[in-house]
Amino acid sequence: MTNRSNPFASELEDLRSRTAYLAFGAFILFFLLLARLWYLQVLKGHEFRVLSENNRTRVQDILPSRGLILDRQDHILVDNHPTYDLSIIREDVSDFDVLRVRLADLLKLPQDEIETAFEKARQQPGFKPALIKTDLTWPELVQLETHRFELPGIVIQVKPGRKYLHESMAAHVIGYLGEINQEQLKLERYGNNRIGDIIGQSGLEKEWEPSLQGKRGWQLLEVDAVGRVRGVTRRRAPEPGFNLHLTLDTSLQQAAEEALAGKAGALVALDPRNGQILAMASNPSFSQEEFVRGISPEKWRSLLQDPLHPLENRAISGQYMPGSTFKIVSALAALEEGLITPHTTVTCTGGYPFGNRVFHCWKEQGHGSVNLHRALVESCDVFFYNIASQLDIDRLAYYSQMLGLGQLTGLGLKNEKPGLVPSEEWKKRRFNSPWHRGETLSVIIGQGFNLVTPLQMANLVAAMVNGGALYRPYLVRKITDADNRIIKVFNPEPI
Repeated sequence: MTNRSNPFASELEDLRSRTAYLAFGAFILFFLLLARLWYLQVLKGHEFRVLSENNRTRVQDILPSRGLILDRQDHILVDNHPTYDLSIIREDVSDFDVLRVRLADLLKLPQDEIETAFEKARQQPGFKPALIKTDLTWPELVQLETHRFELPGIVIQVKPGRKYLHESMAAHVIGYLGEINQEQLKLERYGNNRIGDIIGQSGLEKEWEPSLQGKRGWQLLEVDAVGRVRGVTRRRAPEPGFNLHLTLDTSLQQAAEEALAGKAGALVALDPRNGQILAMASNPSFSQEEFVRGISPEKWRSLLQDPLHPLENRAISGQYMPGSTFKIVSALAALEEGLITPHTTVTCTGGYPFGNRVFHCWKEQGHGSVNLHRALVESCDVFFYNIASQLDIDRLAYYSQMLGLGQLTGLGLKNEKPGLVPSEEWKKRRFNSPWHRGETLSVIIGQGFNLVTPLQMANLVAAMVNGGALYRPYLVRKITDADNRIIKVFNPEPI
């Protein structure tokens, strides 16, 4: 009997082999799937969980209230009030062209103006609000809220805005606000600021920016797929800025500005006992509210191009010949040098011959016999011409500098000018020529090369009437927090 092989044996063996390969392949795929799940859920689980949270949450800044500015009686000069700003979140905008057209129509704005704001928005991360328009009016706010669902990506933020309670009063002292620029963002001083922040750009608003600005807060918002806020999950409250209590007296400041109405000039009132500035007015002036609302390019150009320079604080940056007020310095120098006494008399005939010319007194017929007191009261030029014939210009410069001329007062406001006290060395350096004694005759009556600021002269006169103490002028008496707790008190500083 012969053994015949099973005709199905080879096929069965082949099937077993294939099944084994399939089982092995299925095992490999299952292993890879498990590995992938382990990678996603264990290794990368936290990262994807954060991404998931970010898809439904958004961090929003809460800007602090800026510190108040008050006068010496603690009457509020600068306050805050809520303002509404329009921003967009770029990643929520489905069609920029449609949004630009709709916003231009609703807000009655030129499309190129909105396009400029959009360009700035494109420079920011897509999830951050980018400012489009500040200080929305009530009708604009109503229009935007009415058509909210047609404007995906827009955000209306409530922010504290600045309110200057006395239009233009002490504008040069208090200063104004403006949007931070790229150059300022690079400075360490503005390390906590961001694009779109409104900061002090001049005056006390700028010099005390770190104290006034406060600390920003934040809140974690829960939003839906189209960016609508559904709730607040976490929040950190902002800290308001510190308050500045000034030395200014509101009634004196108003009187000073009324006295300058229609004139170009400056007026300073000091308390001679301590250097506190009671009033500092400069005219022409400007409106701080125009900067708060967002000054137009045309208005900004007109301010810069105005020949009377309304943005300039003439009290500290205007440099003028002191005229006969300088005779106080000349008299003091002559007394200290022993060239005259209070009883020295000079006969004024109306002129003082020097070299081949005559230096005239303002009073053509002369003052007759005058002593120091009468020479000062009646401003006799000839009396001081006689002093100039004996007083070296460098000694006059020495006493001028002792009284604070030719140098900054240290007030702390930007753009303060030092004025000019001429000397032999100064003329040699400036003109490469020697000093001539005839030039001293002009300087000694406050003419010639002399230059002073109104603040310098006010401080000089204060030192005369208080017995000789020259104080550093100052504008801020104290700093307090939002609960009126004293942070710092500033005391008089003799210099």
